[in-house]
Amino acid sequence: MAGTFPFGYVTYVEGVPEKVRHALTDPGLTAAHWGHRHVFDRQPGSRREHRRTDGSRIADVEGRWWRAVRPRGR
Repeated sequence: MAGTFPFGYVTYVEGVPEKVRHALTDPGLTAAHWGHRHVFDRQPGSRREHRRTDGSRIADVEGRWWRAVRPRGR
């Protein structure tokens, strides 16, 4: 697309790896804690949105899901 550029970020969160992964990817948990639902199907290249929970269906953040690295022990 014209006028777009690739962007990525990495987030480090201290906690039990499996619980952190679940909290960041479960739509119900993101809705309860952030006021938006993390909507995606976890397939590489698929659409990913942070959609508001107010019924407006507005996505404040949109992008593509590229990959997630499985949690590893410390």
